[in-house]
Amino acid sequence: MDGEWEAPLIDNPACFGVSGCGPWEIPMIDNPLYKGKWRPPMIDNPNYQGKWRPRRIPNPDYFHDAQPFRMTPIVSKSLT
Repeated sequence: MDGEWEAPLIDNPACFGVSGCGPWEIPMIDNPLYKGKWRPPMIDNPNYQGKWRPRRIPNPDYFHDAQPFRMTPIVSKSLT
């Protein structure tokens, strides 16, 4: 009724002043060969032609409809 039982935390007197007891910490050892975070090298691509854009071809049937909401309503015919 009061939730899950948790064991009481009592300090271990045998661990006082001894290494290896207590919260674990990541050991930090200096690495003389570490050069920082790795990034891929940038190399030249002789075939690069710039940012890709689609070809623009003329469309003689194109027109700009400034007010598309004024279109005539589309209604289906009833079959009855």
